Amino acid sequence: MLIVADLAALITDLADASVEVPGGLAGTPDPAVNHSVAVVNRGTPGFVVAPDGTLHVSLMRSCSGWPCGVWIDGERRTAPDGSSFAWQHWSHTFDLSLVSGAGDWREAGFTHAGQDVNHPVHARQVPSAPGDLPAELSLITVSPPEVLLTAAKPAGNPLASRVTADGVTVRIYEASGTPVTATVGLHGGVSAACRTDVLEERSSGPLAVRKGAAEVELTAADVATLRLTPSDRTDSEVLLARVQEPVQPVFTRYWRHNAGPAPLGNLPTSVHINPPRLHLAPGDTAEVRVTVSCSGQPAAGVVELSIPSGLAAELPARLNYDLAPDGFAEFVLTVRGMEPGRWLLAARIRDDLGQVLEDTSEIVVGDPPIDDLVTVRLDTEALALTVGQSVELPVLVRNNAQSEIRGEATLISPHGTWSDDVRFGPRTQPFTIAAGGTASISFTAHTASTARVGSHWWALVRVVGHGRVWYTPAVAVHVVEASVR
Repeated sequence: MLIVADLAALITDLADASVEVPGGLAGTPDPAVNHSVAVVNRGTPGFVVAPDGTLHVSLMRSCSGWPCGVWIDGERRTAPDGSSFAWQHWSHTFDLSLVSGAGDWREAGFTHAGQDVNHPVHARQVPSAPGDLPAELSLITVSPPEVLLTAAKPAGNPLASRVTADGVTVRIYEASGTPVTATVGLHGGVSAACRTDVLEERSSGPLAVRKGAAEVELTAADVATLRLTPSDRTDSEVLLARVQEPVQPVFTRYWRHNAGPAPLGNLPTSVHINPPRLHLAPGDTAEVRVTVSCSGQPAAGVVELSIPSGLAAELPARLNYDLAPDGFAEFVLTVRGMEPGRWLLAARIRDDLGQVLEDTSEIVVGDPPIDDLVTVRLDTEALALTVGQSVELPVLVRNNAQSEIRGEATLISPHGTWSDDVRFGPRTQPFTIAAGGTASISFTAHTASTARVGSHWWALVRVVGHGRVWYTPAVAVHVVEASVR
């Protein structure tokens, strides 16, 4: 409990954002020294300082409850020793830095030290450009030093590889607990700026712009989102990322593939075919509906249908669509089962990025002998790598359907295998398998000369296609001593 006897005196004392405490450290008669020490860690943001000055840092966290303790996609998978992936039974690397400096944590610059450790500068060689580059060049500048930049992105919510270059949104925060006037600049200058909310929907009015930089008043520990209009806007479009997803066609019911957020572009126009699965006796017919919908922008195009040989379909007179914002179009097909088997009826459209968007209906005619689209097998039980070695991780995928299968295989492994010391790849590969055929998909595990002997991890492969997910068992990956002959 804190009892304040003189509130006015306390407020005066806090004007410089520090409180003077007479005496030394708790429990010691030694005088306090105007010097500070800190431990900077990379990773889990958990720490505490004990009354005697001992520093504690959280290294790992895990959870055995939902969703880590539950498996819902097929046969349960575990780490190689049989434990849940949540228990993290593999090698880990912890990066800790001891920093010190004169004064308190603000004067010693500990906030900047933490940022430098967790966001190091990476040098990249680029092709030579005409003319001389300046010795120093900044895309974004922020001052004074106690104000930190935490995010920079195109203004608005583009969710696409190309967006109109009508502004840049940055997020800054005051890190020392002292009110300050912050200045934010862009390469080429800022012509206009405003402070907005975190969703970039409401503005609090224009900000002052002086000498090509925006000024904003920050309170103690304030977080501000700013929208900046660059002075130099020579291009109407800015390339932000790859133009298309690496795997085409893009499956529009992407959530069924347990693959994370929406594909590139966020699919403002999408196609769905219903029902997703249908069982017919040979000679029977059923209606299948294809729907094309769009969000806040218009869309026009033609639906492409891929009808396998074991099916016959009566098509509508037209398959083209021209949609107003938030509109949709529906097309009805009559499908007849001609031959027994597992057939995939596909509907495809193209989006404004040139991607092929696809949805499929699995139509089972009769009773096929195998009750799954594919069979996945990982052709190894463990990987043992010496320092500097590369080893293949082969996956065999067999198509059990009477239609062509299109999908992707993704390698999943712990964070420790994403470094330069140990690297698995490529992350994702597309595959196409003819009816009744097989495909061999190979991934590579590589250890650099700096890899630590004795380290061990795991790897598994997720195979997805047409709304189905298959996971291989996890295999152990070890770095071992090279044998001497």
